[in-house]
Amino acid sequence: MAFNKLKRVKRRLFNLLNRQGAVRTAGSAEIRFTGDYASWDDARRECCGYDAVHIADRVLQTTLGVLEGRFAWERDSVGFANPEYNWPLLSCLLHIAASNGGRLRVVDFGGALGSTFLQHRVFFKGLTAVDWQVVEQDSFVARGRSVVAGHPDMAGLSFYGSVDDALQAGEPDVLLLGSVLQYLENPLVELQRLLSSNFRFVLLDRTAILRGDARCLLTVQHVPATIYEARYPAWFLGCDLLMQVFSKEYMCMVEWCCSDSYDATRGRAAFIGCCFRRIAEGAL
Repeated sequence: MAFNKLKRVKRRLFNLLNRQGAVRTAGSAEIRFTGDYASWDDARRECCGYDAVHIADRVLQTTLGVLEGRFAWERDSVGFANPEYNWPLLSCLLHIAASNGGRLRVVDFGGALGSTFLQHRVFFKGLTAVDWQVVEQDSFVARGRSVVAGHPDMAGLSFYGSVDDALQAGEPDVLLLGSVLQYLENPLVELQRLLSSNFRFVLLDRTAILRGDARCLLTVQHVPATIYEARYPAWFLGCDLLMQVFSKEYMCMVEWCCSDSYDATRGRAAFIGCCFRRIAEGAL
């Protein structure tokens, strides 16, 4: 009887949270998305606690924990004890390398301190060459260059403050956008600008989309203190609008669903990954 009562209480609490916004149903930390804001400024007024320098310091400490063997991998400043791999993303990266004589040249836009590179580096060791260029905020670039890039396990990793700077360092094969578009003020406009650089491939991963509604949804993301306590604007991009940006110059080779799972205040929220190939490249 007590157990059934507890289940009913938990169900009521979960339903209440759902009515107030979106609730994470995967993972150990509860991340919530609330609201349906008319503008970025409206959403930003509800936000606080985001300190890029503080977050960069936390990510650095966890990254050092990975390099020292205390964690297997890192994401969003959280360290994980057991190895996990993003198999769809990794398959696409290795496919691109295979089409290029074993060379993999990546611009990782919003790549923190090389989280994706570090998580999958064991699979890159057999490649002919790896050039992984992270484009990030100044606080990450400074820590990446001074502490991370010189580590023996991070050979091939470099840090830049803009995509233009990264492109001047060498022509990449692929643009990686992992959990980044939804945190930009004008994500579809920025995406169009990025695509104008004519990357051979573009990889999306953990990108927040909305199905069943033609519009985008602007929310406030609530990050718990177990990660780093903060609130900041976050989009769920209208899926059709997102795909239209790619449609003229790129074709989607494959799409996959990510483990992140949320409910949205309208439409159906999902987190997806995609591999796009520039049409001019021909079939691969």
